[in-house]
Amino acid sequence: MTQKQDLKSGTPLSTIVDIPDRPRVSANIEHDSLDDIINKYIPNTSSIEALNIFLAGLGKGGAISIIGPYGSGKSTLGIVLGQMVAPRHDPEWKATYKMLREMAPDLATKLMTSRRQVGLHDSGMIRCVVTARLEPVAATILRAVVNGAMSYFGTTYGNSDFAEAKTLRRCAKLLQKGVVPDTATISRIVSSMAASVPVLLMIDEFGKNIEYFADGNSDGDLFLLQELAEIAGALNGIHLHIVTIQHMAFGEYVAGSSGARIKEWAKIQGRFEMAYFTNSLEHTRSLLSS
Repeated sequence: MTQKQDLKSGTPLSTIVDIPDRPRVSANIEHDSLDDIINKYIPNTSSIEALNIFLAGLGKGGAISIIGPYGSGKSTLGIVLGQMVAPRHDPEWKATYKMLREMAPDLATKLMTSRRQVGLHDSGMIRCVVTARLEPVAATILRAVVNGAMSYFGTTYGNSDFAEAKTLRRCAKLLQKGVVPDTATISRIVSSMAASVPVLLMIDEFGKNIEYFADGNSDGDLFLLQELAEIAGALNGIHLHIVTIQHMAFGEYVAGSSGARIKEWAKIQGRFEMAYFTNSLEHTRSLLSS
């Protein structure tokens, strides 16, 4: 916020101060550039807490579920999180680190230390980032993994990059024809990739996947998500980080389903560390003082 002139009695506030633009309400983690937000983003208490939770498991793996209302900045946080694990040479990593040094210096220090300690600073992670649709979890994850493989290895990725690369190419072609591969194959692809290079699997609008499941269309979703969450939490040489972003807890999306289904989703939710996202009074003060 910048002051335009000295305060005079009866002067409209809009002629005294100028409040800079902030990130738009709806951000797309797949397509929006960090350039669109980096000069406007102010981390709030919730975002710093979520990023600290993520950093605590960096290099080891884990599953985090970020929950918050519409317009609270969850997707924008997702963009920032993705760039936090970008390769050292990526300009957006440099911009993100610079922003964090200015806005959250303790977090920036922790980030740099963590990246170096776990050997991620130079090459970063494979960022499998996607926005969910009303479709099976398997389809969403497959789209995410294709995005990650092409971004990290290039469009000509092959089995020299990770063992199931050719399987991924075959499955991607099937998905283009409307055929969703079985969940065991998807799990094998993700595990293969994460055994080669640490993987960030981030799904925005994950509630859409759960809503699809609640309509009774994809029972395999439960087992795939549960298996991947177990892989992410295991010390088995597979470095997988899962982040889901949605408006409610998993069980709330299936509130109208059978008791058994609600319990199953609650069980899966238990494998995720929760990060509740809100805009606090402290964040409002930060906006006004920036």
